[in-house]
Amino acid sequence: AAAPAPGGSRIVVLGAGLCALPAIELLSRRSADVVTVISAVEGEASRACAALGRPNLQPLTVDARPTNASGWGALCGLLGQADACLSLLPATMHAPVAEA
Repeated sequence: AAAPAPGGSRIVVLGAGLCALPAIELLSRRSADVVTVISAVEGEASRACAALGRPNLQPLTVDARPTNASGWGALCGLLGQADACLSLLPATMHAPVAEA
Protein backbone atom coordinates (compact mmCIF):
# COMPACT_ATOMS: atom_id res chain seq x y z
CA ALA A 1 0.00 0.00 0.00
CA ALA A 2 1.15 3.50 -0.74
CA ALA A 3 2.27 5.67 2.13
CA PRO A 4 0.23 8.76 2.90
CA ALA A 5 1.78 12.18 2.40
CA PRO A 6 3.15 13.94 5.49
CA GLY A 7 0.23 14.69 7.79
CA GLY A 8 -1.97 12.19 5.97
CA SER A 9 -3.64 9.04 7.17
CA ARG A 10 -4.14 5.47 5.97
CA ILE A 11 -7.85 4.75 5.77
CA VAL A 12 -9.45 1.40 4.94
CA VAL A 13 -13.01 1.14 3.66
CA LEU A 14 -14.50 -2.34 3.81
CA GLY A 15 -17.20 -2.72 1.21
CA ALA A 16 -17.62 -0.93 -2.10
CA GLY A 17 -21.31 -1.34 -2.89
CA LEU A 18 -23.57 1.52 -3.90
CA CYS A 19 -23.90 2.99 -0.41
CA ALA A 20 -20.09 3.10 -0.09
CA LEU A 21 -19.47 5.68 -2.81
CA PRO A 22 -20.49 8.76 -0.77
CA ALA A 23 -18.33 7.62 2.13
CA ILE A 24 -15.35 6.93 -0.14
CA GLU A 25 -15.78 10.36 -1.72
CA LEU A 26 -15.79 12.06 1.67
CA LEU A 27 -12.83 10.11 3.06
CA SER A 28 -10.69 10.75 -0.02
CA ARG A 29 -11.10 14.53 -0.15
CA ARG A 30 -7.78 15.16 1.60
CA SER A 31 -5.14 14.34 -1.00
CA ALA A 32 -2.62 13.61 1.78
CA ASP A 33 -4.67 10.58 2.86
CA VAL A 34 -4.50 7.16 1.21
CA VAL A 35 -7.86 5.37 1.10
CA THR A 36 -7.84 1.63 0.40
CA VAL A 37 -11.23 0.38 -0.76
CA ILE A 38 -11.76 -3.35 -0.26
CA SER A 39 -14.45 -5.56 -1.76
CA ALA A 40 -14.84 -9.29 -2.13
CA VAL A 41 -16.67 -8.75 -5.43
CA GLU A 42 -14.23 -8.75 -8.36
CA GLY A 43 -14.05 -5.28 -9.94
CA GLU A 44 -16.36 -3.56 -7.45
CA ALA A 45 -13.63 -1.63 -5.59
CA SER A 46 -11.96 -0.70 -8.90
CA ARG A 47 -15.22 0.67 -10.29
CA ALA A 48 -15.88 2.72 -7.14
CA CYS A 49 -12.38 4.22 -7.21
CA ALA A 50 -12.53 4.88 -10.95
CA ALA A 51 -15.87 6.66 -10.54
CA LEU A 52 -14.18 9.22 -8.30
CA GLY A 53 -10.91 9.37 -10.23
CA ARG A 54 -8.76 10.39 -7.29
CA PRO A 55 -5.10 9.32 -7.18
CA ASN A 56 -5.22 8.65 -3.43
CA LEU A 57 -7.71 5.79 -3.85
CA GLN A 58 -6.47 2.21 -3.97
CA PRO A 59 -8.89 -0.60 -4.89
CA LEU A 60 -8.33 -4.10 -3.58
CA THR A 61 -10.28 -7.32 -4.06
CA VAL A 62 -10.08 -9.51 -0.96
CA ASP A 63 -12.42 -12.14 0.44
CA ALA A 64 -12.19 -10.91 4.02
CA ARG A 65 -14.25 -13.59 5.71
CA PRO A 66 -12.52 -15.13 8.74
CA THR A 67 -13.00 -18.56 7.12
CA ASN A 68 -10.72 -17.52 4.22
CA ALA A 69 -7.25 -17.69 5.80
CA SER A 70 -5.32 -15.81 3.11
CA GLY A 71 -7.91 -13.06 2.71
CA TRP A 72 -8.35 -12.69 6.45
CA GLY A 73 -4.58 -12.49 6.93
CA ALA A 74 -4.31 -9.78 4.27
CA LEU A 75 -7.14 -7.83 5.87
CA CYS A 76 -5.58 -8.06 9.33
CA GLY A 77 -2.30 -6.77 7.92
CA LEU A 78 -3.99 -3.78 6.28
CA LEU A 79 -5.98 -2.96 9.40
CA GLY A 80 -2.80 -3.16 11.49
CA GLN A 81 -1.30 -0.36 9.37
CA ALA A 82 -4.47 1.74 9.12
CA ASP A 83 -5.20 4.88 11.07
CA ALA A 84 -8.94 4.43 10.53
CA CYS A 85 -11.35 1.84 9.18
CA LEU A 86 -14.93 2.17 8.00
CA SER A 87 -16.82 -1.11 7.71
CA LEU A 88 -19.76 -1.15 5.34
CA LEU A 89 -19.92 -4.94 5.48
CA PRO A 90 -22.95 -6.94 6.57
CA ALA A 91 -23.68 -6.70 10.29
CA THR A 92 -22.49 -10.25 10.92
CA MET A 93 -18.99 -9.21 9.87
CA HIS A 94 -18.61 -6.29 12.29
CA ALA A 95 -17.48 -8.30 15.33
CA PRO A 96 -14.75 -10.25 13.50
CA VAL A 97 -13.47 -7.06 11.85
CA ALA A 98 -13.39 -5.22 15.19
CA GLU A 99 -11.38 -8.07 16.69
CA ALA A 100 -8.90 -7.95 13.80
